[in-house]
Amino acid sequence: EEREQARIAQEKKEAEEREQARIAQEKKEAEEREQARIAQEKKEAEEREQVQTIKAFGFKELKTGLTSQSITELGVCRRTWTSDKINFDRNDIPPFFDLECYGLDNMKFDLYFMQKKNSGQKYLSRLVIDLGTLVGMNFRNELDDTFSREKPLNIYHKYRNILENKYKLDFSFSRQDLKEFEKGKKNSLYVIYEKGKVVLEIVKVEKGENKWQTDLKIQYREQVSARAFFNDIKPAKAQDNDF
Repeated sequence: EEREQARIAQEKKEAEEREQARIAQEKKEAEEREQARIAQEKKEAEEREQVQTIKAFGFKELKTGLTSQSITELGVCRRTWTSDKINFDRNDIPPFFDLECYGLDNMKFDLYFMQKKNSGQKYLSRLVIDLGTLVGMNFRNELDDTFSREKPLNIYHKYRNILENKYKLDFSFSRQDLKEFEKGKKNSLYVIYEKGKVVLEIVKVEKGENKWQTDLKIQYREQVSARAFFNDIKPAKAQDNDF
């Protein structure tokens, strides 16, 4: 009887050990599958980001669609008053203004972020480069939309020439827009490329009471932001079948 009890106890012990081993093995396999799933999702997300970045526009490596973490890792932008590295990968997503990027002190960079709905990742939705102030220009003569590629007359023509050689032009401001800009009825003039993904902007900036200056900026937008901007800004024209 004692031998029988010992046998039963031994079998029970072995069964418990086998069950514990089975549970441990299943847990290990489940953890490995979960780790593999997370790694695969991360890899696919990185591949999607790389594809989007290749198709995206921007300044050097600083392109729309990049995640805030990727831009932090790039480490190409800093605030002008400190050399401390900027952490763009924050819980909140404020815009970052007047940054110096790539050590260039003749232009300032503004970075705007949005959050992806499905993943919660933050990404660069708009990059604005302030190229400086247009000084001493006769807007009617020098910003006329009869643009010449061959003889850049001013900083506006210089940068329009650069963009014109790289991107597909959709439309530019009209002479009527220019008249309204001069009269103060419009604060911005736009030259639109790539369905709104690249924009050359002439903008009036208030610098005190009744004091304005006219700045030249380049905007880069990711697809969602560009589409909304393009649809909002494109000129309405009558179609042939309207008549």
